[in-house]
Amino acid sequence: MRLRTILDTPAGFRFFFENLSLQSSAARQMLLETVMPNTLKEISNNYKELEEFYKKFAADNKFTYTVQNIRARLTSLRDIHGTLARLSGGVVLDDIELFEIKGLALLYEDIKKFFEGTFIKTIEFDNLSDIVSLLDPEGQKITSFHIYEKYSEELSHIRQEIRKSNAYNIDLQQKSIQIEEKIRRGLCKELEICVPILRNALTTLCKIDILIAKSIQIKELGLCIPEHGKEVTSYTSLFNPEIKEIIAREGREFQNVDISFETARPVLITGANMGGKTVVLKTLALSQYLYQFGFGIPSNGAVIVPVSDIHFCIGDEQSIFKGLSSFAAEMSRIDNLIKYSRSGKNILALIDEPARTTNPTEGTALVESLIGILSLKNVRTIITTHYNIKLNTCKRLRVKGYENGVMNYMLTEDSNTTAPHEALQIARALDIDNEWIDEAEKIIMKNTSNKIGQNAK
Repeated sequence: MRLRTILDTPAGFRFFFENLSLQSSAARQMLLETVMPNTLKEISNNYKELEEFYKKFAADNKFTYTVQNIRARLTSLRDIHGTLARLSGGVVLDDIELFEIKGLALLYEDIKKFFEGTFIKTIEFDNLSDIVSLLDPEGQKITSFHIYEKYSEELSHIRQEIRKSNAYNIDLQQKSIQIEEKIRRGLCKELEICVPILRNALTTLCKIDILIAKSIQIKELGLCIPEHGKEVTSYTSLFNPEIKEIIAREGREFQNVDISFETARPVLITGANMGGKTVVLKTLALSQYLYQFGFGIPSNGAVIVPVSDIHFCIGDEQSIFKGLSSFAAEMSRIDNLIKYSRSGKNILALIDEPARTTNPTEGTALVESLIGILSLKNVRTIITTHYNIKLNTCKRLRVKGYENGVMNYMLTEDSNTTAPHEALQIARALDIDNEWIDEAEKIIMKNTSNKIGQNAK
């Protein structure tokens, strides 16, 4: 899975990506093509780099000037993988392509100087000074390139003759072109053995751009650098930055939540509509993706376990193109999850109100059986539901709900196997027509009375 494939998932990763202040298109492209790491070693190495950059370049103002200069220079970084591929294939490059390589080498050596004294240990720089000297024989440190006369005394002599001549001399011109082409072939032959170091230089500069941007994002959004877990994933004061930003514009405040979960003990979240259950699932999916790809986490503190895959089932699963109903599409996705779970791989499964579109009797049975199956697999499962689930094998959380005229989105542990009934109360708070709500209450009271009477008999 590459980062580009999750940009437009319901988790909301695009918000983070678009708010990342990258300076170069090369870094942007590299980040988009990053394959999701899923081992603790890979992820912890990524965070080791990020933490060092954050402490030096974002949390402390000591290197503000250095960061500004590095970022200003990174705007000129170009993605020259195509040029390097041609060079590696033995192609004689033209002056524009040689200019690209010279520009990369000069930029690399320039930025390397800014890192001196920063004590950054996670970035190691190669020495590209020989490449700079090769493509900048006059030592002008200018990124433009042409075949310099310093490459050949014969070329210098011919060009002098051309400049002195009052008329166009085809013989001199052709001789000049032949010598220039010979020089290009020689340059490319020398540069060809440098392709690995040039590719590494390009990758290093992109990484610097990405790490600085991630560090700044941590500071701007109030994110944290997580700890790495082995069994339990837990978040303290988890929040969703995009939704927090939206409701802040409305003069409201986002309510952070605490949550933890582990393998073999599914978490069941209940609560009324508008209780924020879906937001919790989205934020958990977002945070896991952010963790796997080495971003700051929207939480005051987090301990996260790496997973091999994230299964996120949310919203209307209807597929017009496949001719599937909402129920059929949802069942198909959960079926894929169950089959994939048999591989034994570590999975995070986030499922929003499964079987919501069927009747309560069958829906409850489907949810209970799903919890039972996943509890036996290497799956960290969080499910939201309105059904009355009676299993005692899962951890139960409930959105506190409507309190004193205000919605409380905090999650609290709950031993009740009956889903909360708050829909009518919330409807009244939304100023829904009283006649409708009154009639609904009468029906509920009547049904309750009838049930009590039947039980008495």
